[in-house]
Amino acid sequence: MTNMDNIGKVLQFVTRYPGCAQSDISLKTGISPEQQVNSILRKLIERGSVRRSDRERPYTYYPVLSGKDEGPQVPSAVPVAAEPEKGSPGESKEQQEAEKWLVKEFSEKTGVALVKRRVYLDNRNWVEVDGFSASPPLLCEAWAHIGPPKSAQKNKVMSDALKMLFVDSRLGTKSRRTLLLCDTEAAKPFQKGGWRGQCLETYTIGVEIVELPSQIKAKVIAAQKRQYR
Repeated sequence: MTNMDNIGKVLQFVTRYPGCAQSDISLKTGISPEQQVNSILRKLIERGSVRRSDRERPYTYYPVLSGKDEGPQVPSAVPVAAEPEKGSPGESKEQQEAEKWLVKEFSEKTGVALVKRRVYLDNRNWVEVDGFSASPPLLCEAWAHIGPPKSAQKNKVMSDALKMLFVDSRLGTKSRRTLLLCDTEAAKPFQKGGWRGQCLETYTIGVEIVELPSQIKAKVIAAQKRQYR
């Protein structure tokens, strides 16, 4: 396949899946090495056909068609504004911040750079994971909760586990998959013994308990008390 053909494939992919990352483009178009995709994206940016969001790594790319940006409507030199973060029902801002800390701490512990990552599906739908690394392949989902979980919360954690399996399937990878929790009582239903723990073990999904700093833990506990009133 000629380089011109590859340029067309990359532009078509970015147009269909705005907000995709370079690794997604390389994986789904079959263009390798990934550096070749990087070179093509630079050419498309120079032509004004594509723009790059520099808000955070991994960089994401959007088409520019007929002078109209198909991604968020901002000048290309301005970082794309983040969409409002939406946690699970009943999840507080304190819990969301604690979950970010869990991913950061796990990243430092493993020595793997983990970032929040959207994986684009058909019809411009997407799914997002809390922590992602392409090399080495690693996925993680974090849940900041202190104490025994309620039934709906157990379902939420198992849904996160299913999401990681789905993302791995979509990307065609076999990642190390980990649920990050911060409390032994919260983790009990997902460890060996019950059906949930056996299910996670069967599908090679680990459970890691990462203790929160006392200040963050206190905020999570206070937030939970507010929710349960």
